[in-house]
Amino acid sequence: MDGVDWMTIAEFVPIAIGLALIGMLGILPLYYLADATLTLLHRIARREPFWQAHRTHFYQRATERGFSVSEIVARVFAINFVLVALALATVIWPGASSAAASLCIGAAVVGWLLMSFANGKPGSRS
Repeated sequence: MDGVDWMTIAEFVPIAIGLALIGMLGILPLYYLADATLTLLHRIARREPFWQAHRTHFYQRATERGFSVSEIVARVFAINFVLVALALATVIWPGASSAAASLCIGAAVVGWLLMSFANGKPGSRS
């Protein structure tokens, strides 16, 4: 086999698949991980009993700040669609740089949504 090192290919394929899975597993649940983690840290910082039921997740506060349930669901769905596209990008272009770029873009998009939920719907009284 001229110019082909099959051992290198055999070593590269599992590594590439592993990197793609890490990228996908880090990006796909990003909205839910961010909402849950930030809510938990906020409750701990305020010394609230974080193990008790509450209504302080970003999507729950958004309903109190003028968003309808359908508007919240549509926005979360759109963000998840973007996250799926970013996760697919890490599979199409495997590598640390594409995974990092996709994760940064995903974090920015999720952060924007969480901030919009926290700030409330423009023009509504909160």
